Parts: sequence; structure tokens; C-alpha cells
Amino acid sequence: MAKRSAPPAPAGAPDYTIPFITVAMLFGIFGFLTNLNSNLSPKLEDIFNLNHMWSNFVTTSWFWPTWFSLCPAAS
Repeated sequence: MAKRSAPPAPAGAPDYTIPFITVAMLFGIFGFLTNLNSNLSPKLEDIFNLNHMWSNFVTTSWFWPTWFSLCPAAS
């Protein structure tokens, strides 16, 4: 079976390689930080003698600013 190749891009077509790599890296960084927050919550309970409710504010303090910063972008 013959391979069908995509037609070459026109001369003035934008190259989205760098923006794609940037977004992919940011996705990985924010995913890592979100996972790190979840893992740090029990340790912060022990270090600062917090109860479970107050240690969950660590996770909440990460997600609320993210939500508030993304809402204006969605409109």
C-alpha cells in the first residue's frame, strides 16, 4: 500500500511547534505542582499541628486562584 504524504505547508504558514512545546511543558509543570500539593498536605498537618480542614486549605489555595484566573479567559 502506498503511503500518502501530507501536502507541504504554504510559504507563509505559521509554525506552531514552539507554542505547542510551551503549552505541553506548562501542562506538565502544573500537573506536577498539583500532585505535589496533594502530597504535601498530610506533611503540613504534622509539621504545623493542623487539623484536616486547615491542611486542605493548601489544596484550596492552589485551585481557587487558578479558577479565578481562568474564568476571565473563558469569557
